[in-house]
This record gives sequence, C-alpha cells and structure tokens, in this order.
Amino acid sequence: MIEVGFITNDRFPHFGYSPDGLVGADGLIEVKSRDPHLHIASINAPGARRRHSATVALAEADASDSEIQAVTGYKTLEMVKKNRIRANQRNLSEAAQARRTRT
Repeated sequence: MIEVGFITNDRFPHFGYSPDGLVGADGLIEVKSRDPHLHIASINAPGARRRHSATVALAEADASDSEIQAVTGYKTLEMVKKNRIRANQRNLSEAAQARRTRT
C-alpha cells in the first residue's frame, strides 16, 4: 500500500478524492477507524491480505464457515462471518448490476 493525499483528474481539476492509500495497480483503501494507523498496520501485517482474500474466495465458492475456518486458521467463527460480509456484498452488487442492465 502506498499512502497518498488528495488526488485530482486533469479533466476535472476541481474534483478529487483522498483515499488513505493505493493498493496495487488499480485498487485503493479507505480506512474508517478512530486509530487509522493501527488499521493500516493490521492490513499490512504479513499474511493478512492473503487470509482475507482466501476467506472471500471460499465464501464466493459457497464454502461453509467451518470449512473457511479450517483453511484460513481463524480462531473463531465470528471472524469468518465478519470477513464473509465482503463476499456477500460483492455477490449482491453483481446481482443488482445484472438486473439494472436487463432493464
């Protein structure tokens, strides 16, 4: 992750956005926390992104919470459920976008 400031677009110089950081070639991160530096530290911790990505991928493949816990090593099912939200959100978003394009 690369921390950045306010980002503008040459075509619309009066508009912009201020993500907390850029991730990879086309991603960004926006942290909402009372202690953002702690959030960023946990995101940058070794293996943190891989475990979260694995949770999302397994959830999208309809793996059970117990199966996800076994693969990722989360200590509690609550952590699995918390990270499953992203997969559910992505599926709901894709379904809504598909309905929108049909009309």
